[in-house]
Amino acid sequence: LKSAQKGELEIFATAKKYADELMAMPAVSAHGGSVLSAETAALANIKRLTVLLYGAFAGQCLAKGRKIEDEQELFAELANLTTDVFALETAIARVKHITAKGKNADQETAIVQCVTARIMENTDMRARHTIQRLYDGDERRTYLAGIKRLVKYEIGDRIALDRAIAGRYLAGN
Repeated sequence: LKSAQKGELEIFATAKKYADELMAMPAVSAHGGSVLSAETAALANIKRLTVLLYGAFAGQCLAKGRKIEDEQELFAELANLTTDVFALETAIARVKHITAKGKNADQETAIVQCVTARIMENTDMRARHTIQRLYDGDERRTYLAGIKRLVKYEIGDRIALDRAIAGRYLAGN
């Protein structure tokens, strides 16, 4: 973030681009039938949101004269978002690698779907906390509405999926 403030890292331009997309009308996207296409789209949204939040954080610190070091709670939220991006990207890549070999990845796919749902819920919470700290008024409401669009992810009956995963593990499969 300090590099971004010094102009050594182009986070502001990318964050501005994503902020503009966030403020625009939501695009209708249809997820293809490929393995984990909805989860891959969710990952792309989390990445966009994370970059947007890093840019907003650095920009607001500059604009309001805040010291980045004094915002440890926001650092924690952003660090957790970054960790979630890495974890989800790794899990999706693993399932795609397994299926590319022609092997059955039903168990792993179910796990990724459950993990994606949990990560999207956590992303929603973390993004809201960050925006509520950085903005107020109409700007806050606009960002919060945009966040709501980005973190949409439908898994269906997650409890049934959790039980199926647990049942397979208990059965030794």
